Order: sequence, then C-alpha cells, then structure tokens
Amino acid sequence: MIDDRQLVEALDCCRPGSDDLRLSELADAGRCVDADPAAARLSRRLQNVDRLMKVAVCDGAEPAGLAERILARLGEAQRSMGDVQSVAAAEDRSLDVNSETRQIINRTRRSWAWQLLAVAASLIIAVGAAVHFWPSHHPLSADALLTHAGDWVSQLRHAGNWKSLPSHQPLDEYPMANAVGAIPRQWADASAMVGAGAIAYDLTDAAGHRAALLVIPSSSPVAGTRPPMTPDSSTGGLMIGCWQAGGMVYVLVVEGDQRAYRNLIDVADGPLA
Repeated sequence: MIDDRQLVEALDCCRPGSDDLRLSELADAGRCVDADPAAARLSRRLQNVDRLMKVAVCDGAEPAGLAERILARLGEAQRSMGDVQSVAAAEDRSLDVNSETRQIINRTRRSWAWQLLAVAASLIIAVGAAVHFWPSHHPLSADALLTHAGDWVSQLRHAGNWKSLPSHQPLDEYPMANAVGAIPRQWADASAMVGAGAIAYDLTDAAGHRAALLVIPSSSPVAGTRPPMTPDSSTGGLMIGCWQAGGMVYVLVVEGDQRAYRNLIDVADGPLA
C-alpha cells in the first residue's frame, strides 16, 4: 500500500519518458499508476511539468561568464568564512571556556561551513547539467515527424512497454482523432522519442494488420488540418500521414499499402480531426 504523499514523492523521482516506475524501489508507485486511472493522470501531469521546465531551461541562453561568476563568489564566501572563523577563535580565547568545549564549538562551525560550501557546489553542478547536458529543444515539424515516426513506433513495439486501455477508451489528455476509424487497444509513452509530451495508440486490428497513431499536444502550426488521403510518406512498407486538429498533432503509421492506410481514414462527410 502507498498513501498519496508517498505516491507524489515517488512520481517526482521519475524522469520524463523513462521506465523508472518499473524499478524495484518504485514498484508500489508503479502498481498504483497501473491500477488507478487518477494516479496515472497525475503521473502524466507531473511528467509534462518536467518536460516544460526542461524546454524553458534549454530555450534560455546561458549568461556569459555565469560559471566563472559563481566560482568567484564561492571563493569569496570561502574566504569570508575563514575570516569569520578567525574572529570567532579570538572571541573564544577571550571567553572562559575549557579546551573540550572549544573543540566542540570549532567542529560545529567547520561542519556548518562545509555544508554551505556543499550547497553552493551543488548549485554549480545543477546549472552546468541544465545548460550542457540537456539537449536543445527543437520545435516540432511535419518533416521530422514523417521521417522518424516509423522508427519510433518500431522502437515502442520492441520495448513492449504498452499499457492496456479499459474499454478501449483513449486517455483524456490525448484524444483520438475523429478522422481515424479504428479502436485503440493499448498505449505507450513516446515522449522521450518525440522530445515533447506524446503517446502512441496501438491500432492493430483483430486480423493482425498493424497500425499506430502518435498523438502530440501542440498549439503551434505543424501540419495541415485534415488527414491526407494519400500518405505523406510511403517508404519501407510504412504508410505515414500527418495532420493537426483540436490542439493535437496526429501521425498515423500503417504497415502495408495505400489501401490499408485509406481503410483507417474516415471519409464521412463533415469536418475531420
């Protein structure tokens, strides 16, 4: 069993797009997310917040000389602490304290000083990691999605990290496209591959005809507003179409020929999504 506080603490430890909930240390939280739709929604929201923070940091330019200024201030702080300790030692000598008491006082001061230095060093490491190790954020583009979508879906299939959908209902945050006439059977997190909050729905039918739909929230213009009746990309036996509607970018990946692709597109009259 795990309470709400423990669940939030465990979810905060998870890296966006990772399988951290499968670690033994987070097994209770992972079981809770698998069994409780509310916990699963909370997990996705926290992961999206982490992704937005990552984008914000990566989009901001590193101020010139930031690391040098931090190190210089750290050196000043270290020298200042040395001066304070010298003054404190002089004060101790003026006090009527025995040697044992003075040793306790000095150990306490040294411990406090090193803790402060450790905090400052941690800040330097955090800033350096954010600036140098986080990959740059690149806006979504239809060309990039069409180029990589097939590989992403293949990787997801090989990884096998798919989660079932009760009653085949799509996730609230990632609605199915009205233009796709297929039932989602399971879903997988594709955020780490896409570089933004994204999932993939498995649309494989009972006869084994494989297809998947990537769903990526985006308010920026990326693609056309209607699904292409002829795939935008048709290489390697994969038919791929990309469009955008209702604040979502959709990428349909179908194994087969153009007929298999068109069979999944709803051509009914009226607006498509």
